Amino acid sequence: MSPGCSGSGREHERGCRGQRPGGGVRVLTPVHKRSLVDAVCEKLREEIITGHLAPGEKLVEEVLARQMNTSRGPLRSAFLRLAHEGLVIIRQNRSVTVVRLTRRDVEEIHSLRLMLETMAVRRFCSDGNAEDLAKLDGIEHVLLDSVDHGGPLPENVKRDLSFHEALVGAGHHRRLLAAWQGMRSQIGLLIYSRSVGNVGPFSQGVARHRELTQGMAARDGARTEVVLREHLESLRDWALERFGDEE
Repeated sequence: MSPGCSGSGREHERGCRGQRPGGGVRVLTPVHKRSLVDAVCEKLREEIITGHLAPGEKLVEEVLARQMNTSRGPLRSAFLRLAHEGLVIIRQNRSVTVVRLTRRDVEEIHSLRLMLETMAVRRFCSDGNAEDLAKLDGIEHVLLDSVDHGGPLPENVKRDLSFHEALVGAGHHRRLLAAWQGMRSQIGLLIYSRSVGNVGPFSQGVARHRELTQGMAARDGARTEVVLREHLESLRDWALERFGDEE
């Protein structure tokens, strides 16, 4: 019997589980049970944001499971996550449909996003560090280079989101960041919807990232807030024209 183990039968098995023959504790490799759910969720998220799954479209488990070569379990878990992100609606009869954003949604997303990102800028300008600024610079340069060279819009939208997430993260406020991340997918949906077929406004928006990082580097909170407000209001104004009233 190895050291540290006692008893017999099932007790002995439970006591010895996870130990090496020599008595040392064995470190087990984590089992990634959620990896399939992550993959299904990421695929559905991309299909919704890019419009391949259209607003109001019903998502049928049986059909999607067959198309994605998966069981219904991972799909249901992905639906729950996407509902939390605001991309799908799960009704009482368990039917799932792609969200159809309204003008009220646009106003709420914009107003909360502006408040969160403004607060992050203020916190950074009063107590930011060079590491956060370097991270923003890195994302901004990669995104600008990709836009200049005609990189894929879905990937550029992800980089745009990463830039703003890093901006919020630079405020070093965990709940602030969590609140922003809760809107990330819907923000991505708005950005992609505006840019598909017309990347001009997206390119102009990306160019304003440089002004944001320069203002933050100078710790000029007032100027940075003005640039940020203009940057975000441009997306809001377009979206208010694009989306209808509540049905």
